[in-house]
Amino acid sequence: MAEGEAGVSGGALVFRGRLTEADAVALRRCHDRVIIRRPFRWLAGLAAAGMIVMMSWYIASHGPDTVSVLFLVGCAYVLFGFRAERTWATRRHYRRHPDEYLETEARLTPGLVAITNAAHRTEFAWRLVGGLADDPAGVLFYTRDRQPVLWLPSRLFEGNDLRERVLALAAKNGVEVSCP
Repeated sequence: MAEGEAGVSGGALVFRGRLTEADAVALRRCHDRVIIRRPFRWLAGLAAAGMIVMMSWYIASHGPDTVSVLFLVGCAYVLFGFRAERTWATRRHYRRHPDEYLETEARLTPGLVAITNAAHRTEFAWRLVGGLADDPAGVLFYTRDRQPVLWLPSRLFEGNDLRERVLALAAKNGVEVSCP
């Protein structure tokens, strides 16, 4: 939720607003980092970089052929193109389906998490939250199988202590907080 407001109402932390295109991109990036943890991202990047160096040496010494050039392009895509392609796809989806990004209210109490918008109303106990990803761009709530449930962009936390309160509330309820 963005372009909205955040505050405390009757002991509950309340966030209202609508995701912007930039928020949708930040949500996708954070979710990707939750799914593919840092060691695996580093391993894939180092392997792709090593393969690029090795294939470049092979092409320089033996001459280009179809397989080596395609392999080089694939490794370059993993290293440079994948993130750009995911960003492009997220922006495209946001622009084509703006009606899917509804004005939403999230209410966090010591006992439960409630998410309400025009399409649905969801309430669940904190024990059903799989984890929180504390990212500089915002806070992502996700299920045990790492599906995103709620995204609170960082602009909702500017000039207040609500981020710390959300993280403390999650920790108090036994929810794992990670920094992807």
